[in-house]
Amino acid sequence: MPVYLNAFLVSTDDFKMHSPEVTANDYVPSGADEITFPVNVFGNSELIEGSNGRKDGLFAAEHGRNVIETLTTRFEQPYGLTKLDQVGVPDFVHNAMENWGLVLYREASLMYQPKVSTADQKRAVASLVGHELSHMIFGNLLTCEWWSDSWLNEGFARFMEFEMLVWTKSSWNVRPMFNYWVVRDALAQDAHSATHALSDSSVQTPAEIDGMFDTITYAKGASVLHMIKGIMGETPFFNALKAYVQKYKGQSVRPEHFLSELDTVEAAAADVKKLSDHLKGWIEQKGYPVVKITRNYDFNAAAEDISFTQSRFLLPVWNGSSTSVHSATEKWDIPLTLTNGAIIKDPAEWADVQVATNTPCWVTSAAGATEKLSAACLAILSERPQVPGNDTMGSNYIVANVQQYGFYRVNYDLTNWIRIIRAPVPSGTTVNILNDVATRGQLFDDSFNLARADLMEGVEQYDVPLRLVNRYLPGEVAYAPLASATDNIRFIDQMLRGSPNYRRFALYMQTLAAALYNARPDIWSTDWVDATTAETAGTESSYGELMFNNLIIETACFYEVPECLAEAERRLGVWVGRGPSAAFAPDERLSTENLIQTKSLVLCYGLRDGKPAYWQFMKELLVLPGTITSSKLILLRGMACSRDESHLQEY
Repeated sequence: MPVYLNAFLVSTDDFKMHSPEVTANDYVPSGADEITFPVNVFGNSELIEGSNGRKDGLFAAEHGRNVIETLTTRFEQPYGLTKLDQVGVPDFVHNAMENWGLVLYREASLMYQPKVSTADQKRAVASLVGHELSHMIFGNLLTCEWWSDSWLNEGFARFMEFEMLVWTKSSWNVRPMFNYWVVRDALAQDAHSATHALSDSSVQTPAEIDGMFDTITYAKGASVLHMIKGIMGETPFFNALKAYVQKYKGQSVRPEHFLSELDTVEAAAADVKKLSDHLKGWIEQKGYPVVKITRNYDFNAAAEDISFTQSRFLLPVWNGSSTSVHSATEKWDIPLTLTNGAIIKDPAEWADVQVATNTPCWVTSAAGATEKLSAACLAILSERPQVPGNDTMGSNYIVANVQQYGFYRVNYDLTNWIRIIRAPVPSGTTVNILNDVATRGQLFDDSFNLARADLMEGVEQYDVPLRLVNRYLPGEVAYAPLASATDNIRFIDQMLRGSPNYRRFALYMQTLAAALYNARPDIWSTDWVDATTAETAGTESSYGELMFNNLIIETACFYEVPECLAEAERRLGVWVGRGPSAAFAPDERLSTENLIQTKSLVLCYGLRDGKPAYWQFMKELLVLPGTITSSKLILLRGMACSRDESHLQEY
């Protein structure tokens, strides 16, 4: 066992273990005797077994059991220890630390209070527990040989935390959110010259080691694994991952160990480049590419007359100068998938398509060089344009990087962008690529970032992304695309603030947000009923709807839609009227007003005008015994929204 995983806990008498005991079944080969072990949660006694009946560690214990059982079964690898303790530490420098058998967490990141904590807090606890317990294999059983390859620990754990949510909390439907929460984050951080490769052999000093624990290691590492899963297909990928675990368990590992197992499963002909060789650039090279796709719209051109150019994607630095200077050696083997608006599928097919159903061909041209869609690619691609580019029917556009499995951005010629903007969106029982959640999010995020990088050709830079917003946002029905669009819009908001054009922009956004908000009269009342075994049966399938509706509320209130601000203040008045001692006590009215799931919004926008009585109420709650740390954080964030100068000085 690596020595950094060894830990001891010394505590006072008011530190208790959750009860009743939760036990997990360890993986054993078929026919062997069953082995069980306890999954314990330790924490402050008031949270673990308080006089008020609180058992805030129960969810972490039960979800921890589900994760460890799923993990050991999927990889046919016993946990091997006699107990698994998870500890909520009141003051801990990290979110968590994966000590083998004694996982330490920041208290606020581990405790979940049913009927008081929000759905997003529950998802965050589930994600973190999934991440840390995934380390029991990826990081503990198999440990990176040196910190230059920290992604073999952290990238794998970030990837697995989402797989664990998909496997153990399927009703939450978080799979479509991976691209927004993880891939988009990685693309944003890796778009600058001052980044690093996943594997960086120059890492030696403590400061350099510390610098490896960043978004690149975590989110890009997970995104590259997500891409590999898309290339191979889910079953072959996890077969390779299982073989990797079985072969190298108890050892220090390097990237080539993992890649060799991919080659074993994804065997290539002798004259074909191995998968590992295609992938090395993604691991050993910093940054990522943008692929420019150009169709031939001449009347004599074939449907498949398409060319590709790759270059490293870089955002300009803040002084306005561009950093987009590329080396000829900066090239990636890009797994390209294509589809078009004429491809119609059943909605269920778009809901969870693996890229292996759209087998990629590889774009391998040097940076700046143009590569034609080859005969070899045409033989591989199952979906491609069916009619010549000059045909102007509404479905004659192409979309590349299907469902955004590839870790790269895509730019199109202006004609194709315009066709996407103008395309009719099918509905009913048959749908096309624009009905796919990941694709809509990708189109928003790619177009806005291409505009920031000054890569939109033949048009004002923000013309395409804003036209996409006008076309698709009013009818958006999913959280991830809406979040992708509004996050990018917030960047424009920040850039325009203080300029003469800001008021026009704010009015435009207010009109757009008001249409989304007023079209949903029950937007504040999205149902979320806890379904832990400690309570009666409930439904948590509305998590995506809840996040979607709360984001509309956030956007509407931010752009000062009057109905939204009035409702936020009314709900804050209801909450304040309960008195400090009952503010976080579960009761029916808290549920009826849906203050549990909207309190961060109610606090922020209800406190905006700085009513003294409301401000005083928040101060009392902050020092009230029994207010858990996660609730204090929500209070502090809400208080920061006040526009009262005296309140902000006191804050």
